[in-house]
Amino acid sequence: MKVYHSIDHFPSNVKTAITIGTFDGLHQGHFFVLSKLLNISKSKSLESVLLTFHPHPRNVLFSDAQELKLLNTIKEKKNRLEKLGLQHLIIHQFTKEFSRKKAMNFIRDTLIGKLNMHSMVIGYDHQFGRNREASISEIREYAQLYDFEIKYIAPFQLNGLVVSSTKI
Repeated sequence: MKVYHSIDHFPSNVKTAITIGTFDGLHQGHFFVLSKLLNISKSKSLESVLLTFHPHPRNVLFSDAQELKLLNTIKEKKNRLEKLGLQHLIIHQFTKEFSRKKAMNFIRDTLIGKLNMHSMVIGYDHQFGRNREASISEIREYAQLYDFEIKYIAPFQLNGLVVSSTKI
């Protein structure tokens, strides 16, 4: 697995399938999303990419927030992702300036323009862009506009409960 500490360091000639998120604690719900990413990347001859952020966006956006307790360190996260077979991990610095990017610009300029995204795999409740402006309906519109495949993953449940970092 190749690790990059900036989106700008990623080679632009690689066709990718991408998932995005903080993945602040790798749990079964994350592994479910990642297994779908790996399956799609193999079936479409794309390389798998996880775009994550450091520090955690909440620590940047809410200065009065307590330091979040994360389930995994970055080193643990890297080790677990490599064992899964992920090809590329981008740990991009999250800043207030980065948080102000409009979702459409982020998709067009970053995901497609810099990361050569052809497919996006995200969880059912994923939102991104300035003020989390892009939800499922907006992302579907962008997928049509910019010609990429979007795959939404239903919530992973264990014993009838949705698995998520906030519930662990």
